[in-house]
Amino acid sequence: MTKISFERVTASIKNQRHSWFSKTEWARCNLALPVGELRSIAMVINSLDWIEQAAEQDCTLMIRLDYKQPWILQERSYHQLLAIARTMVTEQIDSLKTCMPEATLTPEASEILPEYGYAYRHINGRSLLVMPEKYKTGFGMAEDDTGTLAGYFLTQNNYDDDQKALAIALLTALHPKLGISYPDRFEKGDVRMENPGPINPDLAVLTYNVAGGMIKKFKVIVAALEWGGKPSSFTREDNQAREWLAIEMQKGARITQKRIENAEYDDVDGVCSYYLEDGTELPHTIVQRLINSRIIEGESGPFYERTEDDKIPDLVLNPKANAEQIGQNENAVPFQAFESYCQHRRYDNDSECRHPKRRGDYCSPEHCPITIQIYHEDARSYGCRNDNEPAFDSYNWERDAFVRPLHANTTRSRAWLAAGEMAVEAVVNQVISDTYHLGIPRRLFGSENMHAVTMAIEAGHLIIDEEMPGFGIVVMLSDNLKAKIDDQIRQQKEKNAPEEVI
Repeated sequence: MTKISFERVTASIKNQRHSWFSKTEWARCNLALPVGELRSIAMVINSLDWIEQAAEQDCTLMIRLDYKQPWILQERSYHQLLAIARTMVTEQIDSLKTCMPEATLTPEASEILPEYGYAYRHINGRSLLVMPEKYKTGFGMAEDDTGTLAGYFLTQNNYDDDQKALAIALLTALHPKLGISYPDRFEKGDVRMENPGPINPDLAVLTYNVAGGMIKKFKVIVAALEWGGKPSSFTREDNQAREWLAIEMQKGARITQKRIENAEYDDVDGVCSYYLEDGTELPHTIVQRLINSRIIEGESGPFYERTEDDKIPDLVLNPKANAEQIGQNENAVPFQAFESYCQHRRYDNDSECRHPKRRGDYCSPEHCPITIQIYHEDARSYGCRNDNEPAFDSYNWERDAFVRPLHANTTRSRAWLAAGEMAVEAVVNQVISDTYHLGIPRRLFGSENMHAVTMAIEAGHLIIDEEMPGFGIVVMLSDNLKAKIDDQIRQQKEKNAPEEVI
């Protein structure tokens, strides 16, 4: 099987949201899939708020690049998104091909105004572009001004562009012979066809409803990924690579720097390429983090006299590097998970800290008095930037930094164990406590605990009861775990029951 890969290209693609062409850099992936499936995958990915545009063009998947993020980080992120979207689209298309849609109310052709794709009716002698009250979601077929048969989604939601776009893409996959094209504007909800033919309105309405469910599910799954799936150099993989490289430098390794031709001084993809002595190329994002944290530096020091023909000095371990900075990931946890269990919070749903030695009014990795942000040093080379985690801009307050304890006692606290190795047991125990002690069988977990909750679901301890985009997921105990607990309770009661006196 051919390995899926993205390549960096410059292209002009019509923006389906604003009807204009944008010539910029894109990540292109040739999946060799039918057009309908490619468009569906693109529209699922396009529904994410931080994806500027994803589209299908010339039977390839195109994702617009973020000029603020290195290519190596974006490529990794897109592979994650593609794997999730592709599986979801394949399952839904196979399901739609064999399902029997329920009958729905659909406006007649006389009720449709093709130019705008909305139903209209006469009210007090005026023709108003409204959706008739008896319809929730409808699909109608009518001829446009050119006499071409076209279909239109009719909804009462003016902000469902992503849902309509995905529904149209799903119809393209279900009816490949109709030659359905991209609409000029998704908010019209129109389905243009090169080879006009009838479309089952009930199936069209079903695809619209399915599209809405797919988008919600996709966002929940992506939100559970590290950094919400966004490009970042602060993933566990990068943290491990950073620690490995720091240890190698401590052993005496050297890094050779080579200038990249035509690279500008502030190029987000770096101005130099880096190699170990055996020729192994290193990601510039990892090397730069070690430079920023002052763990490594140029052989002749941080500054040297430059000439045009001068060779850039090799990078070596900084003799003043703090030994505690190397290998510190072995005892670190995500701060948001630690905060959610910390006993010093004022209220369960509040971020205010009541610790007497707090360094700020609100709980944060920068102000926590019992932990320290392990990558705090990475911000030194960013001048007056306010953020201590340069993975995102300063306005992103949801960044999840890794922290290490200032005292050994912290590692024995419930909050530290819940955020670290025992995170799965902690979330499962919370649901058990709510179910048997409070009589509440459902519990909502937010994004800070999503990794542990996902692992508990995969292990079969919990099941998803409800998905709440923007808030988290509501889970319940699985039937197997509940049966085991009930059996343990029954055995305990029998053991403690008083013996009958004969």
